[in-house]
Parts: sequence; C-alpha cells; structure tokens
Amino acid sequence: MSAPIAQPGLDASSRTVLTAGDTNNSPGWRTLLNLNLIMALLYAAGGWLGLQLAVPPGYATVIWPASGLAVAGVMLYGRWLAIGVFLGSFAVNCYVGGAIQVSGVNVVAVAIAMAIAGGSTLQAVIAAELARYLFGVPLRLRKIGDIATLALVSGPLACVIAASLGVATLYTVGAVDGGQIIGNWLTWWIGDTVGVLVFFPLALLNPWRPWTLEWAGRPTAGFSALALACILVPLAATFYSWIITSEIVYDRNR
Repeated sequence: MSAPIAQPGLDASSRTVLTAGDTNNSPGWRTLLNLNLIMALLYAAGGWLGLQLAVPPGYATVIWPASGLAVAGVMLYGRWLAIGVFLGSFAVNCYVGGAIQVSGVNVVAVAIAMAIAGGSTLQAVIAAELARYLFGVPLRLRKIGDIATLALVSGPLACVIAASLGVATLYTVGAVDGGQIIGNWLTWWIGDTVGVLVFFPLALLNPWRPWTLEWAGRPTAGFSALALACILVPLAATFYSWIITSEIVYDRNR
C-alpha cells in the first residue's frame, strides 16, 4: 500500500487522507473487465460523435466528447479504467486511419493509432490524478475558485498531452508537414479541451456514479436518468444543427 497523501487546501481539522486503496486497488476481474468494456464503448461512441462534428472536408472537430468521458471514467473508478480508454481510442483511430482494409492490415496506421491512444490514455490518467490530488476522492469543492482550478487542470492543461503527442506522431510519419503543425495542434487541443469542459461535469453527476462530489461540505445532488436525458437531447440537437450548418456552408462556398 502506498503512503497516504494529504490533500492540500484543507485545514488541519478537516484534512482527509487518500490512499491508493480508495480508488485504485484492483477490483474483481469480472468487474474490471465489465468496466473497461463499458469505458471502451463509451470512448468509441464519443469519438464517433466527434468525427460527425468534423468540419468538411477535413477532420477539424469542434469538440471531442471522448476526452471528457475518459477523464471522468478514470476519476470515478480509478486508473484501472485506463485500459478501456486505450482500447476505445485505439479502435477509433484505427477506423480514422484505415488500419484495417480489405487488402490487409496497414502497419503504419496501427502504429499511429497505438501512439495516439497512448497519448489520450496518459492525458486522462494525469488529469484525473491531478484532480484527485488537489481535491481528494470524492471531490471536495469549497468555492468558485476550486471549480475554476478543477476545470483548468483537467481541461486546458492536461489536454496539452494528447495534442502534443498526437501531432508529433503524425509529423514523424509524414502525415502532416511543418506548416500544418500549429493548426493541427490547436484544433486537437481545442477539441479535447471543450470535450472535457462539457462532458466531464456531466459524467461526474451521472445517475450511476460510485460516489458523489461535495460542494461546501455537503454532497451535491446528481442527475436522474430523466434529467440527464433532458440535457443530452438538446445538446445532441445542437451538435446535429452544427453538422447541417457546416455542410451547407461548405457546399455553398465550394
């Protein structure tokens, strides 16, 4: 067992101690398998949604929901869910890169997918660990500044990881040239950051979460299944409207 980690930002009387056993001890293999399978499917679904929001004719996506789902999964269930994040990201990037074709397996595309999946997994783990270190488990937020800090470390700061590793990989294999690095990096970083800022809070308050975050010393009320649906349906409609508008503008300009 690892040494206890004292949580900063709390006074001596209310300071809590978090050990690795709270969230990261290995569960039963069946539970671990099921959780990682669900995580992989959710990541793949979030990745598919992100691809639908790509601005034609390229892959510049306004939001990557899978990044927020990945951080929430690792935050709620521990770093063991990094396996599911990797598998989901690997599957999505194999699809995007055309790794599996009728003629056979594209080894380069598989290698790119593995590298990008590694960056996405590392990003989710680091974002969750930073949040866990700063605010404990369950998350204990006391003021607006805590919310801003949580959003900063899990979003803009952590999302530098996947964007940097992903673009570096594409540049190394010649998929992007030097003049495209900055544009691709910004697109990647913005998509991941928006995905975390939108979907991470929603996932933390989902009806099936294993614990409830605290605000000012009191447990917060999460979403019921109906309330979550009432949020996601208009959100999906907004995304779909974005797709239609982008396609119309692109076709008109062409």
